[in-house]
Amino acid sequence: MPVDLLLVEGELDAAILAALLEGDPPVERRGSKNALKPIAAEERKRTGRRVAFVRDRDFDFDPSPDQGSKPGEIRDGQFPEPLGWYWSRHEIENYLLDPAVVTLVWPSVTRQDYEAVLVEGAVTIRFYEAARWTIGTARRALPPHYELKTRPAELENRELAVPSWLEERHCREWALGCIEAYFNRVSESLSLPTSAHSLENKVARFTDDFCADPEAVLTWFSGKDLLAALSPALTQLYGADAGRFRAHVRDWMIAHPQEALAVLPEWQTLVDYLKR
Repeated sequence: MPVDLLLVEGELDAAILAALLEGDPPVERRGSKNALKPIAAEERKRTGRRVAFVRDRDFDFDPSPDQGSKPGEIRDGQFPEPLGWYWSRHEIENYLLDPAVVTLVWPSVTRQDYEAVLVEGAVTIRFYEAARWTIGTARRALPPHYELKTRPAELENRELAVPSWLEERHCREWALGCIEAYFNRVSESLSLPTSAHSLENKVARFTDDFCADPEAVLTWFSGKDLLAALSPALTQLYGADAGRFRAHVRDWMIAHPQEALAVLPEWQTLVDYLKR
């Protein structure tokens, strides 16, 4: 699906994707991850242009079974094709930490040495990542505030209308029924037994063997958290702390987009889709 405009969240996303796409389509930074979908939909309807977006996966989706090969689709019933995509890995920083990328940027350091540092960092933060996943999964299950509507469903799309039932009893039943249904969903999502079970599942997943697999770590763990944990080792190996390391890899990708695409098949898949 050729796209006329691609919307993204942050400066890092915009800089890298603009280089990968070489201006076709143009890339614009526009709002937070949750704002991108409604903005893209409104732009499509208002202008008729093929506007789409790419966002971080964060904790809002589980990694797909075919992790790493293509981004996940985000659809909207108003349109036949995807409205946007989310990265199969946690966020864009995860791709800057890919061993295949890092060994291209710093060929003087062996892949084995870098992966050992990556594994050590993953082990350090694994329980923190399990905790973040527990909270993120619970948050995902919460209903958005607009689902607790202040008007009954039968008045949807009717701006100047009130329900046929206006007696005190009916109004009381409707108000308390709406609140109870919303509360039950929130209560179930945030119950301590549910959360404890979710936490134990993630702790059990993030074992030493799991952390020894760079692909698994770069899919499930936050790239920003990994950068923070790796900062001392990165300084020792590359003479750059986490911030300078990220900036250096970013600049290399901007200068060498085809080399970056060659080692990141998910990015190549997205580029091909946006241009075809």
